[in-house]
Amino acid sequence: MASHLLTELPTSKRQEEMFAFTSYLDHNLHHLGIDHPIVFNKVLLNEGSVYNPANGMFTCQIDGLYVFSFFVADFARQQVVARLSVNGVNQVDAIADTSNTHQYMESQGGNLAVVRLTAGQAVWIASYRHPETSVYATGVDRFQGSYYSGRICTSDVQDSDTKVSV
Repeated sequence: MASHLLTELPTSKRQEEMFAFTSYLDHNLHHLGIDHPIVFNKVLLNEGSVYNPANGMFTCQIDGLYVFSFFVADFARQQVVARLSVNGVNQVDAIADTSNTHQYMESQGGNLAVVRLTAGQAVWIASYRHPETSVYATGVDRFQGSYYSGRICTSDVQDSDTKVSV
């Protein structure tokens, strides 16, 4: 049914509805305070220019359902705790924990959330629970590291009294 709706929409309308991004961290971050945004500075995809790699914020352009996923990496005998925030309100957490080891080991924690957003709301990943947290970068030779992605699932824009799905 959703694909049927897409074929009936003009191309320009479909393009307006496409919002998606994938970003990652290409360098280690140290001394992050509680509620400090984690800025995933490298962008693989940024359809609709909704993600700002300078501040780590996704800004909602149209009302709808969105899905976000994120992963944080740890390699320093510590616990990294991060959260997905919508306008500063915690939605879900993720933990990467190597604090109980006596050697340096890699750990990655992540989560996924589907949230309803309205235009203008901001979504970001923030460190919390521990002051002086470090988050580790994405390795070039393995699928390990810190990532942040999001996309629109369904908009609330009405077109001839029909809900638009993308």
